[in-house]
Amino acid sequence: MTKRLTFFMFGLGAYVVFLATFLYAIAFVGGLGLPASLDGEARSPIGFAVTIDLLLLTVFAVQHSVMARRWFKEWWTQIVPWTIERSTFVLFASLALLLLFRNWQPIGVEVWNVASPVLRAVLWTLFAAGWGTVLVVTFLIDHFDLFGLRQVWLPLIGKPYKRIPFRTPLPYRFVRHPLYAGFLLAFWSTPHMTLAHLLFALVTTVYIVVAIQFEEHDLVTEFGPAYEEYRRQVPMLVPARRHLTARRASTTGAAAFGLMLLVSSPSMAQATDNPVPAEIRVPAGYVPFLTGHAAGTQGYVCVAVNGVYGWAPFGPQATVFDADGQQLLTHFLSPNPAESGTPRATWQHSDRTSAVWAMKVAESDDARYVEPGAIKWFLLKVMGAEEGSRPHDRLTQATVIQRVNTSGGVAPASECTATGDVGKTKFVPYTADYVFYK
Repeated sequence: MTKRLTFFMFGLGAYVVFLATFLYAIAFVGGLGLPASLDGEARSPIGFAVTIDLLLLTVFAVQHSVMARRWFKEWWTQIVPWTIERSTFVLFASLALLLLFRNWQPIGVEVWNVASPVLRAVLWTLFAAGWGTVLVVTFLIDHFDLFGLRQVWLPLIGKPYKRIPFRTPLPYRFVRHPLYAGFLLAFWSTPHMTLAHLLFALVTTVYIVVAIQFEEHDLVTEFGPAYEEYRRQVPMLVPARRHLTARRASTTGAAAFGLMLLVSSPSMAQATDNPVPAEIRVPAGYVPFLTGHAAGTQGYVCVAVNGVYGWAPFGPQATVFDADGQQLLTHFLSPNPAESGTPRATWQHSDRTSAVWAMKVAESDDARYVEPGAIKWFLLKVMGAEEGSRPHDRLTQATVIQRVNTSGGVAPASECTATGDVGKTKFVPYTADYVFYK
């Protein structure tokens, strides 16, 4: 209980720091009553000021991007508990922004200064609308999950964490990244634009556009054709005319594609809850923490049982890759030491040599999910685990595994019909996604 309370207090503290930072950011960008803001008179030579400002923006961009990557999250959660991983992410992002606010160097060169009261009112309205969009979008998804409070609150009250189900919040039917669009609207809508403000707006715009490319690479890897179709139908940041008159965006996975906030997508290192047949759904209380895409072969041997010939599976040989295309695991059949050598499906970490063995407990070939000519989807229970070169490896935390999104791998339809065929082997190419739960 003490540990859970400590985690909750840490998460609450990180949220309070974020909230203060968010409110300060509004005033800082808008120049609203603060001693320091984006705009102002130059306090140092222009070259020095630009260099410092670019360094501050780079610090935030690097923190923001690196901590959002799957490989970093997998490493980081070996140091900090998963419960507070999101809170640490939010806290470090807030600290990077506070560093920027504290050390920002105004340049003082005026780019534009709108004198018309009507135009000034329009620009201030757009400024407020941008920040309002950012805040509202977080609540349309799940504000407290995005900022780490839900992850520390549920364990405190003894309830299992469940990932947010797919939703289709209204803004995501018009643009794929409404939260980023809100930031851009807020950054550019100002009646008084100085060179420092312009530098800030330009750099953050470039960063957002580049960051979206990385995030969408992860999303395509995670959701495949569903996200590609969503991306074809819905514009990135600026609504197309047809989306202002008709809500045409795909509903499949749209909310998952909207989990973008001030500190990027929340948990791409963790598997997202893809729709699966009821037979292989993971029971409540299990949390996905790792997803890999496998490519390899399913092995079959021709056997005869009571005079009937057929292909019997004898295990896969596959390589499992992460979202960046880097080798993560190898997958094969091997003896499980925890069961006196019983052969089980095995996943071994490519670098750390840790391994888990699992037994199939449910399967599905439901045509609504499993494509024709593909091997079945599985639910497997971990029956053994072995530490590798690094103690407490995350892989060994797995207790349940799903095999989903399969393609190919089905046993041959012929060539096993006579005594002379017995003993023949075939290796059939297949791909699949493996989702690990703890």
